[in-house]
Amino acid sequence: MGSFPSGIGPGDRWTEAARAELVAAGVDATPIDVQAWGIFTTFADPDGNRCTVQELPAR
Repeated sequence: MGSFPSGIGPGDRWTEAARAELVAAGVDATPIDVQAWGIFTTFADPDGNRCTVQELPAR
């Protein structure tokens, strides 16, 4: 996966697309968590380290 999921660019809401790509690749990603301070999904890498995809709200 590059900087942004396929077909998504800066300024787009891309957390949902990133999660979809992770799940399609067999990664167990958490459901999207929408908060006032951002949108998040979390997954574990092959070594068990927890990683979070974070999308901050526009300023």
